[in-house]
Amino acid sequence: MYNTYYLKFASQEEWDTKAAEAGYRYEDPETEAVHYSVSPGAIDVVGVIYNDDAVFDEEGEMTSPPTAKDGWHVNVRVRPKTAFAENEDDPDVDVTLPEVLNNYIVEPQTPSRVFA
Repeated sequence: MYNTYYLKFASQEEWDTKAAEAGYRYEDPETEAVHYSVSPGAIDVVGVIYNDDAVFDEEGEMTSPPTAKDGWHVNVRVRPKTAFAENEDDPDVDVTLPEVLNNYIVEPQTPSRVFA
């Protein structure tokens, strides 16, 4: 069983910074190509999401493109893990997602993209 988190950042740059802090961003030193991964799990960098508000004329030609929703969107699916709290009276603490990403969690009513 996996937990899926929908994350929203102000920009791609903010995601890159936080992904590096979380240990999810890797750069190939030879090619400088950037990769995102988590094990066990998956990362889906969605990027910009658009509203369903494009306007088309009678011939089907777009007369007004869709508008972008705010933010840079990323979906993360990770296996749940729990850590014991500091004292025995406290409940266990969910440490599935790195703490640096917790402030970026959003809960969309209808996600634009999901893991199959």
